[in-house]
Amino acid sequence: MLRTNIKSGAIALVLLPITGLTGITDVKVPQEYKDWAEQHHTVEIPQNIQTTVNNIQHTVQSDAWQKRHQQYLQSMKKDFGIEESNIAATQMEVKDRVVIFVSESMPMHVLRQYAADLAKIDGIMVLRGMKGGISTIKPTINFISKVLKVDPSCTDEPCKMLSTNIVVDPLMFRNYGIDKVPATVFIPNMNMVGYCENKELNKNPNAHIAYGDANIRWQLKEINKVENSKSIEQFLTRLEKN
Repeated sequence: MLRTNIKSGAIALVLLPITGLTGITDVKVPQEYKDWAEQHHTVEIPQNIQTTVNNIQHTVQSDAWQKRHQQYLQSMKKDFGIEESNIAATQMEVKDRVVIFVSESMPMHVLRQYAADLAKIDGIMVLRGMKGGISTIKPTINFISKVLKVDPSCTDEPCKMLSTNIVVDPLMFRNYGIDKVPATVFIPNMNMVGYCENKELNKNPNAHIAYGDANIRWQLKEINKVENSKSIEQFLTRLEKN
């Protein structure tokens, strides 16, 4: 999973060790996909794939790979203006959150309005995948930058950015059964840091979801007719004040 946060003109990235495996030609099969396949009896994981997974796990835990990983992050920080303080800032606490599932095909003005509202309530935007595919990260970074710029006409870096967190995670779409966007979900006690380690955290296919590009206030009011949540009431108050 890729998690990004662009704040005060800098881009903070958390790249989990499923990418950047230079020198490794085999494909890693994430545990969550194996579990899903076994549960649904659709794919039998051959022993050679299991061996490959074990070998890759051993590799990414090695000192040599960790050193290469840090060198890669340093290179990314240099290219995109990432600061250490901003990386630490992405470690989000466990709390009730509003999550909006979106797509790059949505109108930019709609995405920007969602980002502005979510910044007021510490909400999160989720994309299903990388812009242009998983082989390149720069188009996604540029897209997120456009969404989060306070002044869309700003070209004099560093530009002021919204604090909204944006997540690229197709598994989160699956966990909540999202098949169209935009979709708004209220997630109590969301553990985003733990979720990066365990995809089953926060999983709730029965969550109440508001679809459509109506403003967040309307969506939260509709969700709260069922949830009756004090947190949602507080979110609405914060949105009305700003």
